[in-house]
Amino acid sequence: MNEPAQTLLPVLLLLSFFIPVIFFLITQQRILQAIRPGNRLMRPGNVWLQLIPFFNFIWQFVVVSNIAGSIKKEFETWENDSITGLPSADIVSELGKRPTYAIGILSCSIWTLYCLMAQGRAFIPPLFSFVVSLAAITCWIIYWVKLASYSRRIKNRYL
Repeated sequence: MNEPAQTLLPVLLLLSFFIPVIFFLITQQRILQAIRPGNRLMRPGNVWLQLIPFFNFIWQFVVVSNIAGSIKKEFETWENDSITGLPSADIVSELGKRPTYAIGILSCSIWTLYCLMAQGRAFIPPLFSFVVSLAAITCWIIYWVKLASYSRRIKNRYL
């Protein structure tokens, strides 16, 4: 390989990783911004702390938990907004639940497992590592789609 290609390849790989991560963090920030301030369990800007190496392994779990709890509080507020005192039909199935929590925690857990496995590459069969990475990406995408869906749902409530 020639020298410019050797320098460009790592940069392209880094960008191909960071661009989706940035859009994901924007989605997390937007859902928190859509939730009324009194129902937020964290500030929207705090999702960006997940970009701090090593700290992000713990913080991602905190963010997932706080987003799920914030959505739950928002839905409980909707329940109390009803004139009749009964929850509206659009949130009955959500009451008492922490939307996005299970898939978010699963995504974080598998991603953490994959990163730990990457440290012990010599001991992990490549096929197993590939399957875990595929599971991590799949769960992450499902979580991301659910976040975007709830964000739209919350925003539409106030339009």
